[in-house]
Amino acid sequence: MNSTSEIGKNKIKRRNFFYYIGAAAVSTLVLSKFPFSIFRKSSALKSSSIKVKENSLAVKRTDKGPSNG
Repeated sequence: MNSTSEIGKNKIKRRNFFYYIGAAAVSTLVLSKFPFSIFRKSSALKSSSIKVKENSLAVKRTDKGPSNG
């Protein structure tokens, strides 16, 4: 009988439940939209500044076809 009285003490009110659900929905919406737009803009700027050059001192392999040793 002691466990049933403890269950009733931990319940939240109906009005507070809807406040919590609404706050969770709004925060999920804000978190899903806001941060990703910042990362997209910054990644576009970084990708344009990367330049790749061929190493002139590297060993180059050419395709000469099959060789019979």
